[in-house]
Amino acid sequence: MSKRPTPRRLTASAHLTGDAGTPATTVEEIAASAAASAIAATAVTPEPTIEPTPAPVETPAPTAVAAAQAPVIAARTQPRLSASQAASLVAQANRGEIPMGQLQAALTDITYTANADTYPDTWVGHVWEGVNYARRFVPAVAAGAPVTSLKVTGWRWNVAPEVAAYDGDKEAVASNAATTEAIEVPVVRLAGAHDIDRAFFDLGSSDYVMGYWAAMAESYARLSDEYCYSVLADEATDTGTNGTPLGTIVQAAMAVMPTGTPSFIGISTEVYAAMAATNVQEALAFLGGSLSFDGTGSFGNTSLFVSDFIASNKVIAGTRNAASFHELAPALRVNVANVANGGIDAGLFGYCATVVNQPAGLAVAELD
Repeated sequence: MSKRPTPRRLTASAHLTGDAGTPATTVEEIAASAAASAIAATAVTPEPTIEPTPAPVETPAPTAVAAAQAPVIAARTQPRLSASQAASLVAQANRGEIPMGQLQAALTDITYTANADTYPDTWVGHVWEGVNYARRFVPAVAAGAPVTSLKVTGWRWNVAPEVAAYDGDKEAVASNAATTEAIEVPVVRLAGAHDIDRAFFDLGSSDYVMGYWAAMAESYARLSDEYCYSVLADEATDTGTNGTPLGTIVQAAMAVMPTGTPSFIGISTEVYAAMAATNVQEALAFLGGSLSFDGTGSFGNTSLFVSDFIASNKVIAGTRNAASFHELAPALRVNVANVANGGIDAGLFGYCATVVNQPAGLAVAELD
Protein backbone atom coordinates (compact mmCIF):
# COMPACT_ATOMS: atom_id res chain seq x y z
CA MET A 1 0.00 0.00 0.00
CA SER A 2 1.42 3.39 -1.03
CA LYS A 3 1.80 6.04 1.62
CA ARG A 4 -0.72 8.98 1.35
CA PRO A 5 1.07 12.35 0.94
CA THR A 6 1.06 14.60 3.99
CA PRO A 7 -0.97 17.82 3.34
CA ARG A 8 1.12 20.94 3.04
CA ARG A 9 0.35 24.15 4.98
CA LEU A 10 1.25 27.38 3.24
CA THR A 11 2.71 30.34 5.05
CA ALA A 12 1.80 33.96 4.44
CA SER A 13 4.85 34.28 2.21
CA ALA A 14 3.80 31.49 -0.18
CA HIS A 15 2.93 32.46 -3.78
CA LEU A 16 1.81 30.53 -6.83
CA THR A 17 4.90 28.28 -6.65
CA GLY A 18 5.74 24.93 -5.09
CA ASP A 19 8.91 23.90 -3.28
CA ALA A 20 12.07 25.69 -4.29
CA GLY A 21 10.21 27.88 -6.74
CA THR A 22 8.57 25.00 -8.54
CA PRO A 23 5.36 26.28 -10.24
CA ALA A 24 2.11 25.16 -8.58
CA THR A 25 0.42 22.71 -10.85
CA THR A 26 -2.76 21.47 -9.21
CA VAL A 27 -6.08 23.23 -8.81
CA GLU A 28 -5.81 22.83 -5.05
CA GLU A 29 -2.39 24.48 -5.00
CA ILE A 30 -3.55 27.35 -7.17
CA ALA A 31 -6.52 28.00 -4.89
CA ALA A 32 -4.32 27.82 -1.82
CA SER A 33 -1.83 30.23 -3.36
CA ALA A 34 -4.61 32.74 -4.21
CA ALA A 35 -5.85 32.62 -0.63
CA ALA A 36 -2.34 33.23 0.65
CA SER A 37 -2.02 36.28 -1.61
CA ALA A 38 -5.25 37.76 -0.20
CA ILE A 39 -3.93 37.23 3.33
CA ALA A 40 -0.68 38.94 2.44
CA ALA A 41 -2.56 41.98 1.07
CA THR A 42 -4.13 42.62 4.46
CA ALA A 43 -0.65 42.92 6.02
CA VAL A 44 -1.52 40.47 8.81
CA THR A 45 1.46 38.33 9.93
CA PRO A 46 0.36 34.76 10.64
CA GLU A 47 1.77 32.63 13.43
CA PRO A 48 4.93 30.67 12.40
CA THR A 49 4.33 27.06 11.48
CA ILE A 50 6.59 24.04 11.12
CA GLU A 51 6.64 22.74 7.58
CA PRO A 52 6.66 18.90 7.33
CA THR A 53 8.73 17.30 4.66
CA PRO A 54 6.46 16.94 1.66
CA ALA A 55 6.06 13.70 -0.13
CA PRO A 56 7.04 13.55 -3.77
CA VAL A 57 4.43 15.05 -6.05
CA GLU A 58 3.91 13.76 -9.53
CA THR A 59 4.11 16.45 -12.18
CA PRO A 60 0.98 16.28 -14.37
CA ALA A 61 1.11 16.67 -18.09
CA PRO A 62 1.02 20.20 -19.55
CA THR A 63 -2.48 19.57 -20.90
CA ALA A 64 -3.72 18.85 -17.40
CA VAL A 65 -2.32 22.17 -16.17
CA ALA A 66 -3.98 24.04 -19.02
CA ALA A 67 -7.25 22.31 -18.34
CA ALA A 68 -7.08 23.18 -14.65
CA GLN A 69 -6.31 26.84 -15.37
CA ALA A 70 -8.88 27.26 -18.15
CA PRO A 71 -11.88 28.06 -15.90
CA VAL A 72 -9.88 30.74 -14.10
CA ILE A 73 -8.85 32.41 -17.35
CA ALA A 74 -12.39 32.22 -18.73
CA ALA A 75 -13.85 33.93 -15.66
CA ARG A 76 -11.47 36.84 -16.08
CA THR A 77 -12.34 37.42 -19.73
CA GLN A 78 -16.12 37.54 -19.40
CA PRO A 79 -17.44 40.82 -20.92
CA ARG A 80 -20.18 41.21 -18.27
CA LEU A 81 -19.63 41.62 -14.55
CA SER A 82 -22.05 41.23 -11.69
CA ALA A 83 -22.40 44.00 -9.13
CA SER A 84 -20.37 42.03 -6.55
CA GLN A 85 -17.63 41.31 -9.11
CA ALA A 86 -17.40 44.96 -10.07
CA ALA A 87 -17.20 45.99 -6.40
CA SER A 88 -14.49 43.40 -5.79
CA LEU A 89 -12.44 44.73 -8.70
CA VAL A 90 -12.71 48.30 -7.43
CA ALA A 91 -11.62 47.19 -3.95
CA GLN A 92 -8.61 45.31 -5.36
CA ALA A 93 -7.61 48.35 -7.41
CA ASN A 94 -7.84 50.59 -4.34
CA ARG A 95 -5.56 48.19 -2.44
CA GLY A 96 -3.10 48.14 -5.33
CA GLU A 97 -3.54 44.43 -5.99
CA ILE A 98 -4.33 44.99 -9.68
CA PRO A 99 -3.32 47.84 -12.03
CA MET A 100 -5.91 50.58 -12.59
CA GLY A 101 -5.64 50.04 -16.34
CA GLN A 102 -6.72 46.44 -15.89
CA LEU A 103 -9.75 47.63 -13.86
CA GLN A 104 -10.75 50.16 -16.52
CA ALA A 105 -10.46 47.51 -19.19
CA ALA A 106 -12.76 45.23 -17.19
CA LEU A 107 -15.58 47.83 -16.73
CA THR A 108 -17.97 48.89 -19.51
CA ASP A 109 -18.63 52.66 -19.87
CA ILE A 110 -22.17 53.85 -19.02
CA THR A 111 -22.78 57.45 -20.19
CA TYR A 112 -25.67 59.84 -19.54
CA THR A 113 -26.13 60.49 -23.26
CA ALA A 114 -26.62 56.81 -23.99
CA ASN A 115 -29.18 56.49 -21.20
CA ALA A 116 -30.85 59.95 -21.17
CA ASP A 117 -34.31 58.43 -21.58
CA THR A 118 -34.06 56.82 -18.13
CA TYR A 119 -33.86 60.19 -16.33
CA PRO A 120 -36.89 62.54 -16.29
CA ASP A 121 -36.72 66.14 -17.51
CA THR A 122 -37.03 69.01 -15.05
CA TRP A 123 -40.69 70.05 -15.25
CA VAL A 124 -41.35 73.69 -14.33
CA GLY A 125 -44.97 74.01 -15.44
CA HIS A 126 -46.21 77.26 -16.93
CA VAL A 127 -43.16 79.49 -17.38
CA TRP A 128 -43.14 83.16 -16.40
CA GLU A 129 -44.14 85.38 -19.33
CA GLY A 130 -43.88 88.84 -17.84
CA VAL A 131 -45.75 91.02 -15.41
CA ASN A 132 -49.52 90.55 -15.45
CA TYR A 133 -51.26 93.58 -16.95
CA ALA A 134 -52.61 96.08 -14.43
CA ARG A 135 -55.40 98.32 -15.71
CA ARG A 136 -54.60 102.07 -15.70
CA PHE A 137 -57.72 103.90 -16.88
CA VAL A 138 -60.46 101.78 -15.29
CA PRO A 139 -59.31 102.49 -11.71
CA ALA A 140 -58.61 106.15 -12.60
CA VAL A 141 -62.30 106.96 -13.06
CA ALA A 142 -65.30 106.43 -10.80
CA ALA A 143 -66.63 102.92 -10.25
CA GLY A 144 -70.14 102.83 -11.69
CA ALA A 145 -73.07 100.58 -10.92
CA PRO A 146 -72.69 96.95 -12.02
CA VAL A 147 -73.96 96.07 -15.49
CA THR A 148 -77.38 94.39 -15.41
CA SER A 149 -78.52 94.90 -19.02
CA LEU A 150 -77.10 95.62 -22.47
CA LYS A 151 -77.17 99.40 -22.07
CA VAL A 152 -76.47 101.98 -19.40
CA THR A 153 -78.81 104.94 -19.26
CA GLY A 154 -78.92 108.14 -17.25
CA TRP A 155 -78.89 111.89 -17.68
CA ARG A 156 -76.59 114.85 -17.23
CA TRP A 157 -76.83 118.62 -17.29
CA ASN A 158 -76.56 120.21 -20.67
CA VAL A 159 -76.79 123.65 -19.07
CA ALA A 160 -76.52 123.47 -15.30
CA PRO A 161 -78.65 125.77 -13.14
CA GLU A 162 -76.77 128.76 -11.76
CA VAL A 163 -77.18 131.40 -9.08
CA ALA A 164 -76.33 135.08 -9.35
CA ALA A 165 -76.08 138.13 -7.13
CA TYR A 166 -79.43 139.23 -5.72
CA ASP A 167 -80.26 142.75 -4.51
CA GLY A 168 -83.35 141.82 -2.52
CA ASP A 169 -86.28 144.15 -2.02
CA LYS A 170 -88.49 141.79 -3.94
CA GLU A 171 -86.48 142.20 -7.14
CA ALA A 172 -86.53 139.41 -9.66
CA VAL A 173 -84.27 136.51 -8.78
CA ALA A 174 -81.80 135.35 -11.44
CA SER A 175 -82.92 132.29 -13.32
CA ASN A 176 -81.00 130.71 -16.21
CA ALA A 177 -82.36 128.23 -18.73
CA ALA A 178 -81.14 124.93 -17.31
CA THR A 179 -81.45 121.92 -19.60
CA THR A 180 -80.61 118.25 -19.39
CA GLU A 181 -79.80 115.55 -21.87
CA ALA A 182 -80.28 111.82 -21.76
CA ILE A 183 -77.31 109.45 -21.69
CA GLU A 184 -77.51 106.03 -23.26
CA VAL A 185 -74.35 103.97 -23.61
CA PRO A 186 -74.41 100.48 -25.11
CA VAL A 187 -72.67 97.79 -23.12
CA VAL A 188 -69.57 96.43 -24.83
CA ARG A 189 -69.31 92.66 -24.91
CA LEU A 190 -65.87 91.06 -24.72
CA ALA A 191 -65.53 87.29 -25.07
CA GLY A 192 -63.26 84.46 -26.11
CA ALA A 193 -63.73 80.67 -26.18
CA HIS A 194 -61.87 77.48 -27.12
CA ASP A 195 -62.78 73.83 -27.61
CA ILE A 196 -60.27 72.10 -25.31
CA ASP A 197 -59.61 68.36 -25.20
CA ARG A 198 -61.42 67.15 -22.11
CA ALA A 199 -58.37 65.09 -21.11
CA PHE A 200 -56.89 68.27 -19.61
CA PHE A 201 -59.88 68.41 -17.26
CA ASP A 202 -60.45 64.68 -16.72
CA LEU A 203 -56.83 63.85 -15.85
CA GLY A 204 -56.33 66.71 -13.45
CA SER A 205 -54.00 68.91 -15.53
CA SER A 206 -54.62 71.87 -13.25
CA ASP A 207 -51.49 73.69 -14.42
CA TYR A 208 -52.84 74.02 -17.96
CA VAL A 209 -56.42 74.79 -16.93
CA MET A 210 -55.36 77.48 -14.45
CA GLY A 211 -52.93 78.93 -16.99
CA TYR A 212 -55.70 79.10 -19.58
CA TRP A 213 -58.06 81.04 -17.32
CA ALA A 214 -55.29 83.36 -16.16
CA ALA A 215 -54.39 84.21 -19.76
CA MET A 216 -58.03 84.85 -20.67
CA ALA A 217 -58.53 87.08 -17.62
CA GLU A 218 -55.43 89.12 -18.46
CA SER A 219 -56.60 89.53 -22.05
CA TYR A 220 -59.95 90.84 -20.78
CA ALA A 221 -58.21 93.27 -18.42
CA ARG A 222 -56.10 94.74 -21.20
CA LEU A 223 -58.90 94.99 -23.75
CA SER A 224 -61.37 96.54 -21.29
CA ASP A 225 -58.77 99.13 -20.24
CA GLU A 226 -58.07 100.02 -23.87
CA TYR A 227 -61.80 100.43 -24.47
CA CYS A 228 -62.09 102.75 -21.45
CA TYR A 229 -59.26 104.95 -22.75
CA SER A 230 -60.80 105.21 -26.22
CA VAL A 231 -64.07 106.58 -24.79
CA LEU A 232 -62.26 109.11 -22.57
CA ALA A 233 -60.07 110.33 -25.44
CA ASP A 234 -63.07 110.75 -27.77
CA GLU A 235 -64.90 112.94 -25.22
CA ALA A 236 -61.88 114.94 -23.99
CA THR A 237 -61.28 118.61 -24.86
CA ASP A 238 -58.36 119.12 -27.28
CA THR A 239 -56.04 121.83 -25.91
CA GLY A 240 -53.55 121.88 -28.80
CA THR A 241 -49.79 121.36 -28.80
CA ASN A 242 -46.84 122.20 -26.59
CA GLY A 243 -43.10 122.20 -27.26
CA THR A 244 -41.86 120.37 -24.13
CA PRO A 245 -42.87 117.13 -22.40
CA LEU A 246 -43.52 118.75 -19.04
CA GLY A 247 -45.30 121.70 -20.67
CA THR A 248 -47.63 119.26 -22.46
CA ILE A 249 -48.49 117.56 -19.18
CA VAL A 250 -49.17 120.83 -17.37
CA GLN A 251 -51.26 122.13 -20.29
CA ALA A 252 -53.62 119.15 -20.19
CA ALA A 253 -53.84 119.25 -16.38
CA MET A 254 -54.67 122.96 -16.28
CA ALA A 255 -57.50 122.51 -18.77
CA VAL A 256 -59.51 120.32 -16.37
CA MET A 257 -58.82 122.33 -13.20
CA PRO A 258 -62.01 124.44 -13.51
CA THR A 259 -64.01 121.25 -12.91
CA GLY A 260 -61.78 119.85 -10.18
CA THR A 261 -58.29 118.68 -9.33
CA PRO A 262 -56.95 116.24 -11.93
CA SER A 263 -56.94 112.74 -10.47
CA PHE A 264 -54.95 111.16 -13.29
CA ILE A 265 -52.56 112.07 -16.11
CA GLY A 266 -51.72 109.50 -18.75
CA ILE A 267 -48.77 109.97 -21.12
CA SER A 268 -47.78 108.14 -24.28
CA THR A 269 -44.56 106.18 -24.58
CA GLU A 270 -43.15 108.91 -26.88
CA VAL A 271 -43.70 111.61 -24.25
CA TYR A 272 -42.11 109.34 -21.63
CA ALA A 273 -39.04 108.88 -23.85
CA ALA A 274 -38.80 112.63 -24.45
CA MET A 275 -38.88 113.21 -20.69
CA ALA A 276 -35.92 110.87 -20.25
CA ALA A 277 -33.97 112.84 -22.88
CA THR A 278 -34.36 116.14 -21.03
CA ASN A 279 -33.63 117.39 -17.54
CA VAL A 280 -37.29 117.07 -16.68
CA GLN A 281 -36.74 115.24 -13.40
CA GLU A 282 -35.66 118.48 -11.74
CA ALA A 283 -38.89 120.12 -12.88
CA LEU A 284 -40.90 117.15 -11.59
CA ALA A 285 -39.20 117.49 -8.22
CA PHE A 286 -40.04 121.20 -8.19
CA LEU A 287 -43.70 120.36 -8.78
CA GLY A 288 -43.65 117.60 -6.17
CA GLY A 289 -43.88 114.91 -8.81
CA SER A 290 -42.06 111.70 -9.71
CA LEU A 291 -42.03 109.09 -12.46
CA SER A 292 -40.37 105.68 -12.12
CA PHE A 293 -39.21 103.07 -14.61
CA ASP A 294 -42.35 101.01 -14.14
CA GLY A 295 -44.27 103.79 -15.88
CA THR A 296 -46.06 105.08 -12.80
CA GLY A 297 -45.61 108.18 -10.68
CA SER A 298 -47.52 111.09 -9.27
CA PHE A 299 -47.99 114.85 -8.98
CA GLY A 300 -49.01 115.08 -5.36
CA ASN A 301 -52.37 113.29 -5.26
CA THR A 302 -52.58 113.09 -9.06
CA SER A 303 -51.71 109.70 -10.54
CA LEU A 304 -49.18 109.79 -13.40
CA PHE A 305 -48.71 106.76 -15.65
CA VAL A 306 -47.47 105.65 -19.06
CA SER A 307 -49.72 103.67 -21.40
CA ASP A 308 -49.13 102.22 -24.85
CA PHE A 309 -52.83 102.77 -25.60
CA ILE A 310 -52.42 106.56 -25.67
CA ALA A 311 -51.98 108.05 -29.14
CA SER A 312 -48.47 109.02 -30.18
CA ASN A 313 -47.10 112.17 -28.45
CA LYS A 314 -50.38 112.66 -26.57
CA VAL A 315 -51.18 113.38 -22.92
CA ILE A 316 -54.62 112.93 -21.35
CA ALA A 317 -55.72 114.36 -18.01
CA GLY A 318 -58.99 114.00 -16.14
CA THR A 319 -60.86 114.15 -12.87
CA ARG A 320 -62.15 110.94 -11.31
CA ASN A 321 -65.83 111.88 -11.51
CA ALA A 322 -65.61 113.03 -15.12
CA ALA A 323 -66.41 109.44 -16.13
CA SER A 324 -67.53 106.15 -14.65
CA PHE A 325 -66.79 102.55 -15.60
CA HIS A 326 -69.51 99.92 -15.34
CA GLU A 327 -68.98 96.18 -15.73
CA LEU A 328 -70.19 92.75 -14.78
CA ALA A 329 -67.48 91.69 -12.35
CA PRO A 330 -65.94 89.29 -12.35
CA ALA A 331 -66.17 88.25 -15.98
CA LEU A 332 -68.09 85.01 -16.47
CA ARG A 333 -66.22 81.75 -16.98
CA VAL A 334 -68.22 79.07 -18.79
CA ASN A 335 -67.48 75.35 -19.29
CA VAL A 336 -69.75 73.27 -21.51
CA ALA A 337 -69.14 69.58 -22.33
CA ASN A 338 -68.75 68.79 -26.02
CA VAL A 339 -69.47 65.07 -25.66
CA ALA A 340 -69.58 64.26 -29.38
CA ASN A 341 -66.02 65.51 -29.91
CA GLY A 342 -64.57 64.70 -26.49
CA GLY A 343 -63.94 68.30 -25.57
CA ILE A 344 -64.81 71.05 -23.14
CA ASP A 345 -66.00 74.33 -24.65
CA ALA A 346 -64.43 76.90 -22.31
CA GLY A 347 -65.06 80.61 -22.63
CA LEU A 348 -64.87 83.94 -20.84
CA PHE A 349 -67.58 86.58 -21.26
CA GLY A 350 -67.35 90.17 -20.06
CA TYR A 351 -69.72 93.14 -20.19
CA CYS A 352 -68.65 96.74 -19.60
CA ALA A 353 -69.48 100.35 -20.41
CA THR A 354 -67.72 103.69 -19.95
CA VAL A 355 -69.97 106.68 -19.32
CA VAL A 356 -68.61 110.22 -19.59
CA ASN A 357 -70.42 112.28 -17.00
CA GLN A 358 -68.65 115.61 -17.59
CA PRO A 359 -66.64 116.12 -20.82
CA ALA A 360 -65.08 119.32 -19.43
CA GLY A 361 -63.31 117.17 -16.83
CA LEU A 362 -61.21 115.50 -19.57
CA ALA A 363 -58.50 117.11 -21.73
CA VAL A 364 -55.76 116.09 -24.14
CA ALA A 365 -52.60 117.86 -25.28
CA GLU A 366 -49.98 116.95 -27.88
CA LEU A 367 -46.18 117.20 -27.73
CA ASP A 368 -45.00 119.16 -30.76
